[in-house]
Amino acid sequence: MSCLNNIDCVILAGGYGTRLNLDIPKVMATIDGRPFLSILLERLRKFGARKIILSLGYQSQFVIRYLRDNKPEGLRIISCIEPYPVGTLYGLNNVQRMTRSKLVMVMNGDTLVDVDLCSFVSNHKEAGTQASVLRDLDNVSTGIYLFSQIALNYISNLPGNSLEDILPMIPTYTSKMNCPFLDIGTPDDLEQATTFIKKMKT
Repeated sequence: MSCLNNIDCVILAGGYGTRLNLDIPKVMATIDGRPFLSILLERLRKFGARKIILSLGYQSQFVIRYLRDNKPEGLRIISCIEPYPVGTLYGLNNVQRMTRSKLVMVMNGDTLVDVDLCSFVSNHKEAGTQASVLRDLDNVSTGIYLFSQIALNYISNLPGNSLEDILPMIPTYTSKMNCPFLDIGTPDDLEQATTFIKKMKT
């Protein structure tokens, strides 16, 4: 699959991971013997991603060191460090200048979604909109979005802390799909991650 070949992908990974009681970034939490970040990168590469932009914050040096020693094959990775953590909206705005593609995929760095990302991209293009959010069949956001550069420029001037805050302010297409997802925000969720990955169908 190559639907992400020409789409820059942004991973918002500046969170503290307070509930996990970690002294490393949440995206570096260990799952089945490897950092969660490596799982996300592997997923994106599977769908043809070539350029990944990381919005980092808390203990970013751990991520940078890991990528230096474990450079993912076939991926160009750019790291951008937030001067202070404010929320996902600021995290995106902080890296927007590094995006070049007409369409940009944005995802939370603490969520794993069992979904065909190519279907999400197709739904977005068919809708002919400037922004899309991927939600499950219960209408819960999975933390994956698609934005045109026009949308990114517009939302950079909007108030708010999270991307979900500003979606009602712009024309946004909601793509509802059968897409189980797991947020590794709590110790219990982190324990379930290995089983979730083994059951993934996409």
